[in-house]
This record gives sequence, structure tokens and C-alpha cells, in this order.
Amino acid sequence: MQIVNLGGSVVIPSAYSRKLSDTGGRALRLILLRLAILSFPTYRMVNVQTLVLTFIAKDRPGLVERLSRTVAEQGGNWLESRMAQLADSFAGIARVGIAVDQADTLRDALLALDEDGFHLVVEASQDAPSEPQPAGLVMQLDLIGTDQPGIVRDISLCLARHGVSVEDMTTNIEDAPVGAGVLFRARARVRGPARLNELVLRDALEEMAGELRVDITLV
Repeated sequence: MQIVNLGGSVVIPSAYSRKLSDTGGRALRLILLRLAILSFPTYRMVNVQTLVLTFIAKDRPGLVERLSRTVAEQGGNWLESRMAQLADSFAGIARVGIAVDQADTLRDALLALDEDGFHLVVEASQDAPSEPQPAGLVMQLDLIGTDQPGIVRDISLCLARHGVSVEDMTTNIEDAPVGAGVLFRARARVRGPARLNELVLRDALEEMAGELRVDITLV
């Protein structure tokens, strides 16, 4: 018996093949088959172009299905995405993989969704080679306070002055309890430099929180 795969082939000796044909050999056959499959190197696509697309459309059911169907119909592979409903719109960013010779066709098909109410930007992206995780302390920042202009600007400026980068941020507004105005909430994953003076950063954020009259926690 010979098991063939894109990664190569595995041949089971004839002595074992005779045993496998005996009554009760089915379990052993399944075990050997699984071992053979696990022995193959992981399949990896070659000559693949990565496209990064950003989009926005008036929120309605079926937007993601329409977008993902277009990618699939052109032979693309949906790799990762982030999407959110904002006011009456739905927006997102996605990364897809496609064979190099099909990239232009997929791009044209995506841009044609403009007729369905999508506003898209599609750009080619070169995947960076695998690199070690950046050094530095990863922290979570939470903020809550009365909504006012400039909160994100001031907090991000404070972080940047200390060499801290924002890797992910989510913000939203909500009604405060007992009709006390509107609250602004933010949660961010941030990464400090390897030599970050955490105490100095915390002092700066505490001072900023006092000026903005918001609560900030950093863990």
C-alpha cells in the first residue's frame, strides 16, 4: 500500500500490508494512515499575492457575506479582518491571499462592488518575513470619563512621548447614568520600549488624567 500526497509519498512494507488485510487490521491501517499524513510537511502556498482591502458601506444584513463571496469566487483566501458598525455605517479592513496571476481579477471584482454600495480601497501588500516578537512591555490601558474633544489626541501624544506604541485601540461613547451627559470609553493594547521607565509613564498618565478629568488604568 502506498500513500501519496503533494508533500511526497510514504510506502508501507508488504509485510505490513498483508497484516493489514487480515481481520482486525483496520484499526492498525487507520493508525498508519494518520501517522503518514502527519509526517508530511505543512503545505504552504507559493506565488501568492496578499491584498489589503479597506471598505465602508451603509450598514445592512449580508455585507460580509457579499464581500467574502466575491473573494472566494475569484479563488482568494480570507486571512484576517477587523470590522465594526459605526453609526449607520459598517467599516472594516481585511487581508486576503490570492495567486499572483489572479490578483488583478480579484481586485477588479472587489472594486466592482461599488455598484452594491461599497466604497473600497484595495492595495497589494508584501508579507514581511517572520521576525521575533518586538521587545518591550505589553500593557492594557483603560480610560473612562466625560466625553470631550481631544481625549484620544492627548493620550496618544503622552504615550508617544515615552516611546509607547498603540497596537490596538477600541473606543466608544455611551450615555452616563442618571442623565449625567455622555461617557467616553477607550481600551488599548500598547507596547513600551525595552528600556521604558514605567513609573515615569504612569506619573505622566496620571497627570494627563487629572487635566482631562478622566480615569486611566494601566495594567
